Amino acid sequence: MLDELPAGILGLRDRALITLGFAGALRRSELVALDVADLAFVPEGLEALVRHSKTDQDGEGHGLT
Repeated sequence: MLDELPAGILGLRDRALITLGFAGALRRSELVALDVADLAFVPEGLEALVRHSKTDQDGEGHGLT
């Protein structure tokens, strides 16, 4: 799937979103709700704060590393 995306900035964006969604086992709604401020590079890799999900109805948020 990633190989079929176009070259350039839009393809790079789409590759990043697909890879992050797959690696974090994120639902579509969780993925599109992420903001740049929710992402942080840490020594272990990338940390993403999911502020609201189907299994977090109170919106307490949880981090993915």
